[in-house]
Amino acid sequence: MKGTGGDERVIVLNGLVSQTIHVPARSSLAVWGVFTAGKAERATLEVILDGEDSEVSVVGAILGRADDHFPFDVTIEHRATGTRSRVALRSVLEGKSFGDTVGRIHISQSALRADAFFSHHALLFGQGSRAHALPILEIEQSDVKAGHAVTVGRIEDEILHYCATRGVPQAQAAQLIAEGFLATDAALLPAGLAREEFCEQVRRGWAKSQVL
Repeated sequence: MKGTGGDERVIVLNGLVSQTIHVPARSSLAVWGVFTAGKAERATLEVILDGEDSEVSVVGAILGRADDHFPFDVTIEHRATGTRSRVALRSVLEGKSFGDTVGRIHISQSALRADAFFSHHALLFGQGSRAHALPILEIEQSDVKAGHAVTVGRIEDEILHYCATRGVPQAQAAQLIAEGFLATDAALLPAGLAREEFCEQVRRGWAKSQVL
């Protein structure tokens, strides 16, 4: 968060639920959630940057197991000058779980000098888990910065077996890899309580999901 000198809010998402949030001028918003329970219907988080120099950071961690399905969309609407958004989602999936995310960034003609970025990185354990991430950029203004990044990687059993031969049990190795991966984007949250709570929820989520 760059800090605009205005209000700064932090919102914690308790589960995959649909909601719309407006961010007024010269205000900063941080939204974060750690998701361990799948659902059938799609959920959409929509953030509308209404005022000049408003900004949002969205940080999400998904831990999937068994046959859980995580249909989650994030939409960021840039409608004013100098707006900024960062969306950083990460998934750790095992069993037959499926992460299904759409990230949509819309920059209107009135959003001069908007700066937006969407990313979703997924880490798969085993052969049955899947991840789908679709970034969509809709840009009506030329004086902007916008980009996206999507990666999907699989942790093979050989890596965990190698860790075991070096004295690190498979479960502990998986925990270290997953927690480090999921907490990578915590720096996008305000320093202090919000960042600490996110990392703690990642650790608790790992224990709850019982991945591997």
